[in-house]
Amino acid sequence: MKRKLKQLILLPVLVMIFSLAAAGGTVDKAAAADQVTVQIVGSNSIILDDYALDMGTLTDAQQTNDLTPDDGDKTPNALDAVLYATLQKGYDSSSYGISYYTDYKSYFISKLADVEANHPDYWGTLAVSASGGYDGDALNMHTLTSGDTYIVYFDANTDVGANYGNQSYASFRQKSVAGNAGATINVALITTGYDDNWNTVASSLAGATVYADGPGLSDGTAVAVTDNNGQAYIKFAAAGTYILTLSSDYYTYTRCAVNVAGSNVTLYEASINVTDGTSNLSQAVMNLTDASGLSCSPCSISAGSYAYRLTAGTYDYTAGADGYESRSGTITVSSDTSQNINLIAKETYLVTITIAANEPETSVLIRNGSGDKQICVSAAGGVFQYYLSDGNYTYTVCRDGYHSSFGSFTVNGAVKNLEVPALTDAAAGSAEWPAWRKSNDNIAVTASLTAQGAWQAEEKWAVSLGELGAWGTLSASNIIIYDGYLYAATEHGLSKIDGSTGQLLKTASLSANASYVSQIAYGGGKVFVTTAAGVDAFDALTMEKVWFCNDFDTFGSAYMCTTPLLYDNGTVYVGSYGCSTYNSLGTYGGYSAIDASNGQIKWNFWGEKDKDNTNTVCYGAGAVIEGNYLVFGSDDEYLRAIDLRDVGTNTYHSLLAAPLKLKVDGGIRSSVASAGGYLYFTAKSGYVYKVSLSGAPVALQLEQSAQFTATASTSTPLIYNGRVYVGANDGIYVLDADDLSEISRYTTSAPIQSSALLTSAYGGEAVAYFTVNSAQSEIIVLTDDGTEINYDTLYVPLHSQYCLNSLVADSGGVIYYSNDSGYVFAVKNNLRPQAGLTAVIINVSPAVIQSGTSTIYPAITVKDSSGTEVSTLVPGVYYLPVGDYSYSISLSSYRTAAGTFTITDQDVTAGSKNIAVVLTQDNGGGSVPATLTVTFILQDVADAFSKTMTVNSGASVYNVFVKAMNTAGVSYTLNDGYVKTIDGLSEGDKGNNSGWMFKVNGSHPQVGIANYYVESGDEIIFHFATDYTQEEDGQNWSSGSSNDSKTEDNDPKIEEKGAGNAQTSAAFNDVSENAWYFAAVNFVNERGLFVGSSTNVFAPDRLMTRAMFVMVLARLSETDLSTFSSPAADTQNDAWYAAAVAWSASNGIIKGLGDGRFGPDEEITREQMCVLLIRYCSLAGIQLPAAAVVGTFNDDSAISGWSRESVNMARQLGLIEGKEGNLFEPRGLLTRAEAATVFMRFAQKFIP
Repeated sequence: MKRKLKQLILLPVLVMIFSLAAAGGTVDKAAAADQVTVQIVGSNSIILDDYALDMGTLTDAQQTNDLTPDDGDKTPNALDAVLYATLQKGYDSSSYGISYYTDYKSYFISKLADVEANHPDYWGTLAVSASGGYDGDALNMHTLTSGDTYIVYFDANTDVGANYGNQSYASFRQKSVAGNAGATINVALITTGYDDNWNTVASSLAGATVYADGPGLSDGTAVAVTDNNGQAYIKFAAAGTYILTLSSDYYTYTRCAVNVAGSNVTLYEASINVTDGTSNLSQAVMNLTDASGLSCSPCSISAGSYAYRLTAGTYDYTAGADGYESRSGTITVSSDTSQNINLIAKETYLVTITIAANEPETSVLIRNGSGDKQICVSAAGGVFQYYLSDGNYTYTVCRDGYHSSFGSFTVNGAVKNLEVPALTDAAAGSAEWPAWRKSNDNIAVTASLTAQGAWQAEEKWAVSLGELGAWGTLSASNIIIYDGYLYAATEHGLSKIDGSTGQLLKTASLSANASYVSQIAYGGGKVFVTTAAGVDAFDALTMEKVWFCNDFDTFGSAYMCTTPLLYDNGTVYVGSYGCSTYNSLGTYGGYSAIDASNGQIKWNFWGEKDKDNTNTVCYGAGAVIEGNYLVFGSDDEYLRAIDLRDVGTNTYHSLLAAPLKLKVDGGIRSSVASAGGYLYFTAKSGYVYKVSLSGAPVALQLEQSAQFTATASTSTPLIYNGRVYVGANDGIYVLDADDLSEISRYTTSAPIQSSALLTSAYGGEAVAYFTVNSAQSEIIVLTDDGTEINYDTLYVPLHSQYCLNSLVADSGGVIYYSNDSGYVFAVKNNLRPQAGLTAVIINVSPAVIQSGTSTIYPAITVKDSSGTEVSTLVPGVYYLPVGDYSYSISLSSYRTAAGTFTITDQDVTAGSKNIAVVLTQDNGGGSVPATLTVTFILQDVADAFSKTMTVNSGASVYNVFVKAMNTAGVSYTLNDGYVKTIDGLSEGDKGNNSGWMFKVNGSHPQVGIANYYVESGDEIIFHFATDYTQEEDGQNWSSGSSNDSKTEDNDPKIEEKGAGNAQTSAAFNDVSENAWYFAAVNFVNERGLFVGSSTNVFAPDRLMTRAMFVMVLARLSETDLSTFSSPAADTQNDAWYAAAVAWSASNGIIKGLGDGRFGPDEEITREQMCVLLIRYCSLAGIQLPAAAVVGTFNDDSAISGWSRESVNMARQLGLIEGKEGNLFEPRGLLTRAEAATVFMRFAQKFIP
């Protein structure tokens, strides 16, 4: 869920296209078979009420008029149903407006039924399913399901940038109810909420006021306040029809009709006050039931006073309040009345806690069994006294700069004295990386030797912070470093990691749900964490919770804190996104100061909404202390400065003095950075600002502003050596710190929503790093020596996911960060010199494919001349010395491409070498023919010829060319793979732009001849162009007969190796007797476990797919598969692997990918292989030995928790071994040769 929430924050309008397939729907009647229902709720009326649509009719209409064409799918979805319903009801196509957002694959509804929604209004959506369960998909991604009801509602109550999920939606469970005058009539209200796993669920709407219009009632008379279960119990005096509605303060329009029969009765006004004998108890709770035991709802509740409208009679009540004895009794109503219920305070006993040494500034916090903070009546000289009633209590003794101590005690009818040892374990005064931007100036500069480029980057470890959430993601907070440990917070709690090994040591739960933006900071021995209700403080050493702050004012209000935390001199400063107690998220936030020793609020700034209607919601807007002022921004487009010398408050802890402020263009969601006497920040409008705090009197002065090419930025500027390094939604900018003019700009694959980390370790060269909020969450590194700025990719994690987080670094040069995979990554500097290396960049086409909602990238393997795999942290980029290399590239649904290349001294001098590889689609269902038939045509020379010829599968145009020319006996000259001369005609003979080019099927490919792989039926033409620039598709000379990376001269090595010089097995031509997998291939072939990829071809380097693997397991089991048919949504029953999939699923070997899919063409990883093998052992009745430790891999920390036991058992059984460097590579993909070896070991061990 967290990942989606962040996306909504960045593109708030997308919230209205969330859909939910709900249990306990809001509509009484279910749609008929093969029907769906549409309901459209306006701002004060129902526009379309339960309009039924036939799914077949909608499907037919969709084929001729796709109402949502931008998603590229003509299959009707829930949004299509909504739009189609409006057309059927007489609205035309101009009555609605939708916009498609490619990044989120979602639509935004701007207008519906001729009603436009403009900021701050919008259209929200829900999909209510007859079968239950909320799914949370976007409405256009919600597949039509018979019985669904699709609800679109107008929200005119909550700022568009503030609403999350569907929190403003509400509905009566019943459309209509009936009863008699004077009798109790029950209605129920529901809204949307979240369960513990952040799944969106139907939730009872408690504390909502229900209003009624009808006989004898003025418009909008309050008739009930719902209880904790969302129930309202109402009495009406007169017969007739009433319309129930809700307050529009927070919730969308909703209504329920009440039909009242019978004779009129008299209802009396009864006011019941719960008091302590003198004044009302504001937190009192009261329940009232009539003589038959039915509940009675109050019409209103205010500060311990409950107002009812009741018939004459006797009623039972129970009343209570914290610290008071509960009381039960009866009241009699015979006329309008006002009565008091007086509660007696519980008997309390003096509890004294004495600190052994009279330490200054020591605090004691006591909480009862419910977690409620107890009031200290006296604190002096190390002695703290409380009056407490009977019960169990916990205490925490804390002092800023020391680690806390903890304990518990019980009060049982007597006074109690406790002596607590003095706090002696002093905490470090500072941490290595204590906060989001390291230092309180928000400038994240380190002096450590971090990796300068990908040639030095090496993954030290990667560790998961826990199970993924309901959205398949797990977002983490910023990372801090203290005493060699890393800390990060997720929805699971605050986690502590050993920085040297990556071991997850402990996760401590939070006092409330995680904030939309989790942030942590260190100060005085504590780690502070933002939550959905406030701030938690943990002891950094023990990870025990010291305190939690969730009562920001005298009303006990909790506020969701959503900015970086600033710790300074015993105070924690944090901004909030609104009150989570009273549902004002996104509409009423501010900034607060919290006492770091005990969690008490020092002051709050709630903004000036009453003065100028501004909205001081603070989201991501971290503060800085500049002189005597706390400076921060907010969504209301103001920068503010609070004078910390004047922080007097009223009784509600609100500041009395108004802050300084400066209006800017756009909401501020970056932190404020301080450098050289100036303040720098960005705005959502795409502006960067430079401001000073100066003048007499002091004021915020605008010094400079500039607009990015980008339209938005939330990145915090980093100022260093007169430059500003900052991100925006189109990439990275380097600006002049004086006038903010652009020096350099680099376009990235996705928005930059992180802020820079910079190292000063390399003298005059600044090296800065950003994370990219792409599906790969790559790190971009830039180097700036003052005259030249270069950009490159430093690292792409194996656990890819979107990323908003910035980078941190320790003194050893290790960079840390996390993305939404829930993993924390450590990237160290291996200090490898760049001298003697060149950057080999393998450009694969296609570079990426989409499979459903999955993004799949090519798998590239590069090996040196000894066959050793070359590692890289950036797929497709390798820093290599002089030598010979080979590569293999695979991608689902494409043929594996293979080739060789050589790095020369000239390549090292050049600094880089590009290799372009175009993959061809595999249309044969996984089987590639052994040979291909192509036509080769040579033109424009005396010995021109045309020839149909047979080449090996996987041959490139280079292979075809060499074979054709040699067979025909035509002379040719290759210069480093470049076709220079054919039959005496050379490049340049007919002009400077003349030379040899080639076509495949009539077009000039945009790659060289060694990197275009042919298919059966291809026609290859070599022709001489007098001017290549005039050739169609011939804009680039290297797209002709040469290779722009000039590597084709190495390709004859491929052909020579397959031309009969090597010894092969009798079974497969591509398996040499000298190959390490020779025996394994022969074994599995003889056992019938594997068959060749085609006749006499085993394809040892081809990657194993999930379909291949379960087929081998099925063959191993010798099961009759004829009775099995696949249940998987993406597996046809006539597929060659379908029966094996069904067999493995029915026996619990495979679990699928979710959504009923199996993913047959997806490659299997090494850890997945271990899991499936161990599951098969259980099916086959194989008795496994007791688990034992037989050694560990050096990348043990990278093994997923769900696979660890299986991987360890597979190693214990001798089925797997480590690769070079004792690495297991759990997420590495499995080749057919590796799989054959494992199956041979398995069969030899367990199968006679």
